[in-house]
Amino acid sequence: MKNKKKIVLTGGGTGGHLYPVIAMAEEVKRKNKEVEFLFIGIKGRAEEKVVPSLGYPIKFVLAEGFPRQKKPITFLRFFFKTTLGTLMAAYYLLKFKPSLIISTGGYTSAPVIFANAFLSKTGLIKAKSFIHEQNAIPGKLNLLASKLVDCIGVTFPQTLSFFPQKKSYLVGYPVRRDIGKKDKKEARDILGIKQDSRVLLIIGGSLGSKTINHAIVNALPKLMEKENVVVIHQTGNSPKYNGYKDTIKLLKKKGWQKLPDRYHPLEYIKDIDLYYAASDLVICRGGSGTLHEIMASSLPSIIIPKPGLPGDHQAMNALELKKKRVAKIIYEEISFKNGKSEMAVNPRLLAEKSLTLLFNDKKKTEMSKRAKELFVSNPIDKIGDILQSLLNGSFPENHNKFSFYESYKPSLINLEGNSLINALEEMEKDGKLNLLSQDELKYLKYKADGYLMSERWQTRNNGVKLVGLTKYEKRISFLL
Repeated sequence: MKNKKKIVLTGGGTGGHLYPVIAMAEEVKRKNKEVEFLFIGIKGRAEEKVVPSLGYPIKFVLAEGFPRQKKPITFLRFFFKTTLGTLMAAYYLLKFKPSLIISTGGYTSAPVIFANAFLSKTGLIKAKSFIHEQNAIPGKLNLLASKLVDCIGVTFPQTLSFFPQKKSYLVGYPVRRDIGKKDKKEARDILGIKQDSRVLLIIGGSLGSKTINHAIVNALPKLMEKENVVVIHQTGNSPKYNGYKDTIKLLKKKGWQKLPDRYHPLEYIKDIDLYYAASDLVICRGGSGTLHEIMASSLPSIIIPKPGLPGDHQAMNALELKKKRVAKIIYEEISFKNGKSEMAVNPRLLAEKSLTLLFNDKKKTEMSKRAKELFVSNPIDKIGDILQSLLNGSFPENHNKFSFYESYKPSLINLEGNSLINALEEMEKDGKLNLLSQDELKYLKYKADGYLMSERWQTRNNGVKLVGLTKYEKRISFLL
């Protein structure tokens, strides 16, 4: 139809970037009868399977994450892929002629944002653009992209200080409206789960987590000792790691020729709202998207942050929720296997914490209640209003409830590398290391393990210093 609104969606790679953009698309669809979508992503990532299964057409471009290593070849590859991806995106935008571009950022959306900025400047298309930043500390490409878009939505108040004030909006995290709405009894009936079961849901990410998958397999004998425990395990899958095959292979190696009736490994869970509703406890990574969905579902969680990410944002998210008493944390640590060291999740600790929470009804109820209180209302309403204004060709009124923009002030645990070591050495000089809380010490020991496993000798050296400063006796044998 002539008046049909056309919208480009972009931002994938992982479920954390993908599902917010889907939530926003569904909100636009709810408010507009005549609307057409096109998703632009990259092959081999979460969007390749999920987007078509949800009924959205998809096109693919090339993209590459911003290089962390200062090697000329990595910068050349980044520049080549981003440039070619931008030209591919420009072709799709010229052909589709959208009125609005909705992005959740990340390197997968960079070519679309760059192409739209160029085409809009030359007058070839007239599309408004909106980018949503999920994390407290934006990545490099999102900081660059923010200069090229019309509006920016952020999840956390402190993130506003990174972006231009006039076009930045505090909106929260967009969660799909179906999350947290289903009845537990009905969900269990649909999934064939007994009503008196204690249901443990494991979601290590759409691309799969080897460390979590292996920990669950190793913890399974202990978990299955309790007759009414049901374990639903999303293994994930990606071109680099087939989580489902790896999990089944390890199960057989451990003697599970026939899987227990109460253990359900699944490559991917499409109707995640149904599984949230049926569950009592979730084990997950620390991505902002998953954690907001869990809070919307009023569920307690055990968070296993993925190490080595920019700003260690998953650990920051986990610590924030632990402080609010809605989650527990288990960190990955160095494990020794066949004479080699690798990062792993302690399966004994995982089984103990899971069973303790599953069978402590009072604690579960308290954590569930606090999770519900944290997720007071769905931010998708506010985001929907902003998107509708842009779609109508106008700019929404900036209605942040702040008279000033809160600056980001890093605490000790936000520091990295030499800055972290210098701060701790100053504390040691002043006799203040004993003031570190147990949560801070646990986090710093987790950082030490990550540093010790690094390929860079400078980072390993900081790991050695961190072991000494935190009196991490368990790692002394690793160093000797």
